Amino acid sequence: RVSFSGERLNNNRKTLINFRIEYYHMATEAEIIFQLFLAAIIGGIIGVERQLNGKPAGMRTHSLICIGATLFTIIALTSSDPSGMPRIAAGILTGIGFIAAGVIFRSRNHIIGLTTATEIWVLTGIGIAIGLGFYFVTIVSAIVVLIVLIPMKIVEDKAAEIGARRMAKAKGKK
Repeated sequence: RVSFSGERLNNNRKTLINFRIEYYHMATEAEIIFQLFLAAIIGGIIGVERQLNGKPAGMRTHSLICIGATLFTIIALTSSDPSGMPRIAAGILTGIGFIAAGVIFRSRNHIIGLTTATEIWVLTGIGIAIGLGFYFVTIVSAIVVLIVLIPMKIVEDKAAEIGARRMAKAKGKK
């Protein structure tokens, strides 16, 4: 399991190299397999909610995005280049920006896919957390994402319904 101490978090190049070497020796093949399957499962669970709501990116897309972020993070951590992890993370986020932009559509005065795009961005962060071995952060983040996507959607729909009734009532008084 990867663990960061304050010493490892400083910007000292030697410390970063030592962390990478330690990670490489610590991360067993079993843990890497666990990380990739965890990414597939969490991505799939979040993707089910999107698929059930008929959104453009579903279960498989979400699983693959989370697996990809985890995989690139693992590769970056095992690299001997101390600047590898920040560059890989920046590359992951840039690439995911293109994918997320592809699910946003505009029609007249309505934008579709914005929630899916931002959720894909957050899912990438979850994948990176899995690759770093931050399992607690991973699980809590996934739960928060599901809370935002499911119960908050119900509240949002109810608020939109109330707003539409008020608008219709205001137009009827004119």
